[in-house]
Amino acid sequence: MSYNNIAVAYFSIEKYEESLEWIHKALEIQENILGKKHPSMKYIYTNIGSLYYSQEKYKEASGFLCKAAIIGIANGLFKRPYSEIPLKNLQECFIRAGSKEEKFECWLDEQIAIYMQSDI
Repeated sequence: MSYNNIAVAYFSIEKYEESLEWIHKALEIQENILGKKHPSMKYIYTNIGSLYYSQEKYKEASGFLCKAAIIGIANGLFKRPYSEIPLKNLQECFIRAGSKEEKFECWLDEQIAIYMQSDI
């Protein structure tokens, strides 16, 4: 069983601190093996963002959900409009942080441009 699977199991029984511990171990390993921009990283970033989101830790959630969404869009894994969970939750974090919903699209485009020029 992978660290990510252990984290998901803890998440399913609402043991969030244990889940965070295991998922961050999985993140470290996957980033070292695959690199931060690999399309498969979308899944672990989604899991971490969703974990924070479920605890209403929107600032922490938005960072990971943003990475997942951008990797998904940049690699053709997500399409607009936002039907994927990371995109929906990211938009919700954006709004809960006090930003206007209509500015989300522009903000996301800026984040994609930054991603394309960086190593996340």
